[in-house]
Amino acid sequence: LGMDAPAKAKDIYTLPFNDLSTIQPDALGYIALAWGLGILHVEGDTLQPTQTVTRADAAYALVHAYTVDRPVNPYLR
Repeated sequence: LGMDAPAKAKDIYTLPFNDLSTIQPDALGYIALAWGLGILHVEGDTLQPTQTVTRADAAYALVHAYTVDRPVNPYLR
C-alpha cells in the first residue's frame, strides 16, 4: 500500500487504545494508518497487539486493504 514512508514518521500518530504501551514504537505508524484506513478492525478501546490473529481478522484486513483508494501519480502514466 506504500505505507512505509508515512508510517516511519515519528510522533505524529495518536490512537484511542488503552494499551498503547504494549505497542512497539516502530509499529505505531503502521497500526495507526491501518486502523485509520479501516484495514484493522478493533472492537472497543483495547488493541491487544500480542493476541493471536484469527483467520477472520486476517480475511477482514485483506479484503479492506484491497478497497483502499491508492493515489495515482500522474507522472508515472
